[in-house]
Amino acid sequence: MLQSAKGRRLSPVEVRRQEEIELRLHAALDEQNKTIVKLHQSLIASMAAAGQAETSAVFSGSGENSTTWKPIALGREDWVVYLRVQKTGSQTLWLSLVDAFNGRVWGRPRCAKGPFCGFRCERVLSNAFVEARRQNNCRLFVRAHANWRDYAAAATLAGVPHHRLRWLALLREPVARARSEYEHVTRGLVAQFGDHAFGRAWDYNFTDKRRASLGEWLDCAACRVGSSNRQTRFLAGLAPTGSRDDERRGDATLLAAALDNLRRCDFVGLLDRYADSMLLLRETFPAQLGRFTAYSLSLHPKQKQHNDQEPRGDNSKAVLDRLHDLNRLDARLFEVAGSIFEARWAAMLRSLPPNRRGMRFRPTGSRSFVLG
Repeated sequence: MLQSAKGRRLSPVEVRRQEEIELRLHAALDEQNKTIVKLHQSLIASMAAAGQAETSAVFSGSGENSTTWKPIALGREDWVVYLRVQKTGSQTLWLSLVDAFNGRVWGRPRCAKGPFCGFRCERVLSNAFVEARRQNNCRLFVRAHANWRDYAAAATLAGVPHHRLRWLALLREPVARARSEYEHVTRGLVAQFGDHAFGRAWDYNFTDKRRASLGEWLDCAACRVGSSNRQTRFLAGLAPTGSRDDERRGDATLLAAALDNLRRCDFVGLLDRYADSMLLLRETFPAQLGRFTAYSLSLHPKQKQHNDQEPRGDNSKAVLDRLHDLNRLDARLFEVAGSIFEARWAAMLRSLPPNRRGMRFRPTGSRSFVLG
């Protein structure tokens, strides 16, 4: 049932009008993305002509060097959104943020977990934008498996200026991420949500493939899509979450858009440097994360009986090489993300007083970390 922001059920005429508005919005966003990609490609060509490498990272959405760093002072009209890519350590991150984030700038010292969605999320998110503003709730959206496009489309529908969005991204080495996705789905860990409510966020309807090897998994066309360049497609935002329309754009366009948006992110972390990433995140939002002094690695709700760090199935070199070939765009994106992270990490450490530069999140048990 579709409802207005006030909870009133929409009439069929209003539903059609809303759908027409969304179609026009999608067309406008397509044109906007095309323009951004063209500008970015022109910039890359200019840099190459000047003898500069693309990874010098001089372009960001704000016009600043994307490798620079400074703490962010959030304003009341700002929104913090996390691009929660599947199998990148996102469960731990969003739970830690909800637990530790101080939303007093929005009038709420404690924040809620926010909306959840994993398939064509613009309507769910736009309603959440409207409700958060109406109720003076925390403007912290960290739980949805929603990509760049869906957040941008939702913000436009809700009248939220895009420059007020503070983007968070956490990336993972692509082959490890894809293998973890195989483990997650073949063990049935998405089944509890239903194939539409959650499974379609993985680009295929869930079926029981618990006995399938990794090689057999990659022979499944729909599963192969889910295991290919997921992080690039998420950051590029050239199609709604769960849609495969972005495949028509081609690899060069997809990667250029993803790199552009990556450099717009206010926080870029790496699962492979998780403890350091959490310290960088804490120092990026010092007023909101002052009480973020500990975290615990969180398992999926149905994963307690499994060990996701020990993949099953066919791990032969041929299969892993195939998986690497399917994730060449993600490999490039991860490489640039690593450069951005390292530069911002170093800049953050330089900004700290000498007596705090040795501060780190350190393990105190098998899954617990404390700042010290």
